[in-house]
Amino acid sequence: MKLLKSAPLFLLSLMFALLLSVPALALENESPEEAEATPTVVCTLDELLTAIESATDGDAIALQCKIVVTENCVIGQEEKLITIIPADDFNGNIMFQINPFEEQAIVLQNIVLDGQNKSDLSALEVNFYSAPNYKGTISLTGIEVKNFSSTHSNVYINNISAFVNDCQFRNNTAQRTAGIEIASNATVNVADCAFSDNSSLGNGGALLCEGQARIDDTLITQNQAANPDSARMGGGIYIGQQGYCEIVDCQISDNTAHLGGGIANWGHALIMDTVLCKNQGLNGASDIMTFSSEHFTVSYSTEIGEIYSESNPIGFYLDDMDNRFSPDSNTVFLGESLTGDVSMNQYGAKFIFTSDLPQVPPEKPENPSEQTPPTEPPTTPQEPNAPDTSEPPVIPVIPDIPEAPEPPAIPNESDKDVTIPSTPVKPTRPTIEKHPVIQQEEPPAKEEAPKLELSRGGATLDTTIPLVLLGYGDGQLHENDAITRAQIVVLLYRSLTSDSKSVISDTNPFADVANGTWYYDAVTVLSAAGIINGCDGLFRPNDILTYGQLIAILTRFVDPKEAPVSDGLPYTGHWAYSNIVTAVAYGWIDNATEIDPDRPITRGEAVEIVNSIFEKL
Repeated sequence: MKLLKSAPLFLLSLMFALLLSVPALALENESPEEAEATPTVVCTLDELLTAIESATDGDAIALQCKIVVTENCVIGQEEKLITIIPADDFNGNIMFQINPFEEQAIVLQNIVLDGQNKSDLSALEVNFYSAPNYKGTISLTGIEVKNFSSTHSNVYINNISAFVNDCQFRNNTAQRTAGIEIASNATVNVADCAFSDNSSLGNGGALLCEGQARIDDTLITQNQAANPDSARMGGGIYIGQQGYCEIVDCQISDNTAHLGGGIANWGHALIMDTVLCKNQGLNGASDIMTFSSEHFTVSYSTEIGEIYSESNPIGFYLDDMDNRFSPDSNTVFLGESLTGDVSMNQYGAKFIFTSDLPQVPPEKPENPSEQTPPTEPPTTPQEPNAPDTSEPPVIPVIPDIPEAPEPPAIPNESDKDVTIPSTPVKPTRPTIEKHPVIQQEEPPAKEEAPKLELSRGGATLDTTIPLVLLGYGDGQLHENDAITRAQIVVLLYRSLTSDSKSVISDTNPFADVANGTWYYDAVTVLSAAGIINGCDGLFRPNDILTYGQLIAILTRFVDPKEAPVSDGLPYTGHWAYSNIVTAVAYGWIDNATEIDPDRPITRGEAVEIVNSIFEKL
């Protein structure tokens, strides 16, 4: 009996123990939470290749340290996309380092390189160190490079032929270029790629080309080259002095730099069928900045309306540092295409659409009272698109009205013929008695004085071409620096008409002006024309220019002229006094008492003085 009474308690204990040992069953339509996959961590190339082989599409692999490549290999597989990230304790400042070796043939494909915004980290470095003079190949296909922050360039390619296809570079920052740096000994073909939202503290927000590059069918947008401490160039692309770059069928827009918001060219650039617009140059050259126009062309194989999707594209306007594009003033149209024929060795340009220019209001009729009255609408509405079956209105026969005397000629009116509407006057309209009109003789037209031409000895200044400071190659204009004699002569030489430059003298009169110097042509032309003089057979190109010297040079383009000036001027015995009087006579100087002919002139002042004279002509 005692055993039987304890049996139910024993059975309950046994059932409870079984329940504790069996995993709980999932409820219907409820799946258990899956644990987040931990990336495989690798440290060598062999470990990485093994991990990629074992991974499935979308997996991530973490690098413990940089992967050094010293042999040919294929990293990545066509059938799956793998993300490679730095481990939390990653050791190094670059993820992939390819060292030089003979007959390189390396492939990276279907890989996302995600720097995860780790500081001082680059994505790829190819043959960074000096290497023998042999070239192999590297292919980057389907690669995405994002979230890197490098103290150099995020992708550096040197001493190799690279093929970059169907790749993306986005949301990267760098001290040099945030996208790809093409070193002087590299050849790179970029096709079907996109560079966006990259920011560089150096030149070239997306691409820096010191070697040879061909860029096809690529989007370059919302990149920037900006440094708070100094000017940077090429928000989209920067082409260095040794660089050669062909850009075909691309779109380069919405990029920003101090100069050359879209492209800055120091070397050779050939741009064809490329949308290049809406970039921003903070100091000028919104879309294009070029330092060697003879090696720079922008051309289109078809109508630009077929290249630019926005309606009514016009072409390029001058947008240089001292002559920024303005829709209301200082607009200098360069053309739909750009070539080395542009007269300035360095200039900026901006692509303009019709919507960027002031809209011309429709012309108002000269006599509003003579407008043709609007046609009265039909009394009965008609259905849309229904044929007009109504009878034409009956026009009443109006008796002949005596011809009114012709209105007098109005002084200063246009000579255009005015068509008077032929609409008959309604019979019920009362006749208004007109007062006699006194005929006035039209005053004789004033003869316009001929425009003053700045010309002497075959050298003629084109006053429509303002003087523009070009900087020293560091992106700065140095307006407050003193200007030298050589610099002012070169500035004036750039404003000469093309015919003027053909009078270059075969004889160099100055012993201190060597053939081949950057100011040689300017000095010989203006010297042959009698615009500049030297002293004791010397030009002294590096001497600081004074105000008196500048006025003397400018007044040699015109005939001497007398004008009343204030008595007691302190410089009446100065050698430049007669030149200053001539400038006063032509209205170039407003107050002669404020002149100090021996005062040095800055670069900015010289440009301002010359351009103010150009504007008065």
